[in-house]
Amino acid sequence: MKYTVLTYCKYVLFGAALLPITLITIVMIPLLSWTWCIGILLPFIVLFLWGALEGLKKLLQWGRQRPVQQEPTSTEAQPAREDSVRIDPSPAETVRQDRILDLQQNDVARAAFLERLDAALMRDLTDYHKIERDQRWQFLAGATELAESKGFKSEQGIASYVLALWYLDIDFEDKSSELESLLTSSLPEVRRIHGLNQWVEALLGEPDDVAAADDALKRALQLTEPWGN
Repeated sequence: MKYTVLTYCKYVLFGAALLPITLITIVMIPLLSWTWCIGILLPFIVLFLWGALEGLKKLLQWGRQRPVQQEPTSTEAQPAREDSVRIDPSPAETVRQDRILDLQQNDVARAAFLERLDAALMRDLTDYHKIERDQRWQFLAGATELAESKGFKSEQGIASYVLALWYLDIDFEDKSSELESLLTSSLPEVRRIHGLNQWVEALLGEPDDVAAADDALKRALQLTEPWGN
C-alpha cells in the first residue's frame, strides 16, 4: 500500500511540475501563434494525464489484490473447549457416584457426631479427659459400631450405648438376659433406649444387684408401652 501511494504521488508530482511551464506558455499565447502553443502544451498535458492515470491504475490494482478479511464465525470466535464438552454418565456410573457421595456424606456426619459426643463426654465424665485424644476416638468409633450393630440409629441411642460401655465395660450385656432380650428385640428404638438407661442407672446404684436392674427395666417397658411395639 505504501509503495502504491508513493508511486501515485510520484506521477502526480511529475505532472504538477510541468504546470509552471504550462502557465508560462499560456501567458505567452498573445506573443505566439496557436499552433506554437498547442505544440508546446500538448506533450506536457499528455504527460500530466498519463501520470494521473498510471497512479489511479496502480491504486485500482492494489484494491483488487488486497485480501478480504473474513469475519470469524461463531465457532472460530469462540472455539469449543474440550473441558466444556458435557458427557452424560451411564446409569451404572451415576449409581456409583451417588453411592460415593452418600458414603462421603455419612463419613462427614459421623465425624461431626463423634466430635459432639467427645465434647459432651469431656464435659460430663470425670476421668474422660485424662485419656489421649487418639484413644478416645478409637473407643468412640468402636462403641458407635457396636451400638449400630444393636439397631441403634439415632444419636441419642448411640450415646446411651456408649455410656453403658464406658461405665460397665464391653461385657455388660452378659450380666442380664432381660437386657439381652431388650437389645435384640424389635421394639421401637425410643423404648429400648429408655429401658437401657433405666437398667444402667439401677446397676450403677447397686452394682451387685442385677435383679434390681432387671426390675427397673421391666417397669420402664411397662411405662413406655403406649409408645408402641
